[in-house]
Amino acid sequence: MAQVATGTIADRPFVRTVYTIAARRFTGDLRLARGNEQYALGWHRGFVVGAKTPVAQGPLGPRAAAIFAMPPETTFTLDDESKVPSDSDEPVDPRWLIYNGLKLYYAAPRLDAEVASLATRPLKLAADAGGLLTSYGFEDPDKPVVVTLREPITLEDLIATHRGVDAHRVKAIAYALLATDALEVGQPTAAPSRAHSARRTSTAGAGSPRSSKSMRAASAPPRAATAAPRAATAPPRAASVPPDDEAVQFVLEKLDALASNTDHFQLLGLERSAADADVRTAYFHLAKRLHPDRVRNLPLGGRESEAQQLFARINEAFGVLSDKRKRAAYLANLEARGDMSEEEEQQKMLDIFAAEEAYQLGELALRRASWHEAFEHFETAKEKNPDEGDHWALLGWARWCAAADKASVKRQVKKELRKALALSPKSPTGYYYRGRIAQQEEDAETARSCFTTVLELEPSHRGAQSEMRVLDGRAVAAEQEAPKKGGLLGRLKRK
Repeated sequence: MAQVATGTIADRPFVRTVYTIAARRFTGDLRLARGNEQYALGWHRGFVVGAKTPVAQGPLGPRAAAIFAMPPETTFTLDDESKVPSDSDEPVDPRWLIYNGLKLYYAAPRLDAEVASLATRPLKLAADAGGLLTSYGFEDPDKPVVVTLREPITLEDLIATHRGVDAHRVKAIAYALLATDALEVGQPTAAPSRAHSARRTSTAGAGSPRSSKSMRAASAPPRAATAAPRAATAPPRAASVPPDDEAVQFVLEKLDALASNTDHFQLLGLERSAADADVRTAYFHLAKRLHPDRVRNLPLGGRESEAQQLFARINEAFGVLSDKRKRAAYLANLEARGDMSEEEEQQKMLDIFAAEEAYQLGELALRRASWHEAFEHFETAKEKNPDEGDHWALLGWARWCAAADKASVKRQVKKELRKALALSPKSPTGYYYRGRIAQQEEDAETARSCFTTVLELEPSHRGAQSEMRVLDGRAVAAEQEAPKKGGLLGRLKRK
């Protein structure tokens, strides 16, 4: 038995300990002990392959996740000699282990303490997280929460936005993503309340995902706020004007709109044909008026807690409408919704989530040149959300790349690309891959036309810029070659 490391669970956030073991592709045993309670997990190249726990029955995953029930004073030993027998079940992904361990076994006060520093910090999925989301074992109630994290949102607002999902579950999602480097954390969006600051100060000890220094900085109120008298925090108003009447009326109108299930366009006060610039203008106007700091102290007749969710809903609406692909999918959903029941709407949203997830997995497969795998993912994306043009475009490109006989798929691929352009005429994706195929067929005129359109739609498109340079280089080479064919060598060849 060769010990690699020893310590207690409280030495650092236990989720990070587990993920570090996985990230190092460790092979061996993780043993935990507290009195007579003993757990052991067998690892192979970063995956859990066996478990010896008091939870003796059931699949490997839930049995292994039970280690998260052990309290902070538990000691652990990491041993590179494997003694835990491998289970007959499939190996358990460490991301699945961490999320389900937090969700099922982590005590609520402990989880609250470890995510306290995230309450007012904007959280957003990391750019490279998309292809990994299937590893966590997220269930249907979790997926809308994960979708929301595609745009910056604080943990407080995330919980408020998804009131129908248990708060412990939402915290487990966020913490699991953070612990596995799939979540980006920004600076606090606003100074926390006194009660919240006190709570964070008392819980910012062992187990915090940030260092004690950064935790102290996050929980401390701004220096200017502590020095300024409370009365000076708001500008004086004329005595003849009732304070905040207009602001109260505005917030109440927005709350009534939310209660009537208004859509993102209506919430921002926009037509469905609104330009991108109009979306940004409307968002910044509303975000300024509905910021939590502005609505927190308004007399709203018992609707104060609802008002705190407005800002999250405004952010959610902007996140969808400011992204071309998300906006197109959302519009398609609105048009298809009609008289849908609540259950049908929920299923539609889950289908869109599944399509987006499959699309990202397909993109990853394309980068690895795994053409057949990419094709399968894009086929799933198209089936789950057939109204998204980019799904058709990437399906056609993957089909083309995977085919040994290009002629046999040419007709179907071009049909899929036409479908992509019909659904999303303002998206550069369909034009780009149509140009790539034309280039492979040595149809320089069509390729140049397609890449020119891409650059008109998205001037910074690197792929189109690169392909245009290739076309320009070939054109220059052809011009230089042309006179040679009519020179001395050409005449000698003709003789």
